[in-house]
Amino acid sequence: VDGGMAVGAWLSSVFALQGGAVFLAEGAPGSYSLAVPVGPADASSGQRFGRAVDGAGKWLAVGADGDGALGPDAGAAYLFELTPNGPAERTKLLAADGGSEDLFGRAIAMHGPRVLVGAPGHGAAVQNAGAAYVFVNGPQGWVEEARLEPVIATPFASFGRAVALVAGLAFVGAPHADRLHVFR
Repeated sequence: VDGGMAVGAWLSSVFALQGGAVFLAEGAPGSYSLAVPVGPADASSGQRFGRAVDGAGKWLAVGADGDGALGPDAGAAYLFELTPNGPAERTKLLAADGGSEDLFGRAIAMHGPRVLVGAPGHGAAVQNAGAAYVFVNGPQGWVEEARLEPVIATPFASFGRAVALVAGLAFVGAPHADRLHVFR
């Protein structure tokens, strides 16, 4: 993130019992100063906010794979804008087809106006095969642009356990299938 770094503490009890937090450090290497912790407006016990953290410019993306808005451990991702007055929560992202135990937000990557969120527990067709979701910031705000899945779904592959966005490419890991998938 601009002017510092963000560190997730997903079992922190600053906002709710083991609900998680993100700590922003400002400054430069060797002279960082810890700022106040960041948490979601709807902090809840077991949410695991901060399980995954990434930033791009003035934006901070935070995964909370234990969020229960769509069912137990369905997960969520939060986007904060880093303003002169501190981080401001702008939106909570949920998968359009999200459900219990998807673990949406276990991995998160941000590049430019896009966020890639992993949901390694998602299993629409095959149990725990996983999915990853692309969100884009446009005139209507942050909207889901695509759901990424492997061509051949493997049970318990955990597709979406690791994600990265680089130069217009989305990289999605499926560690239990020993695969890395690349999408344009």
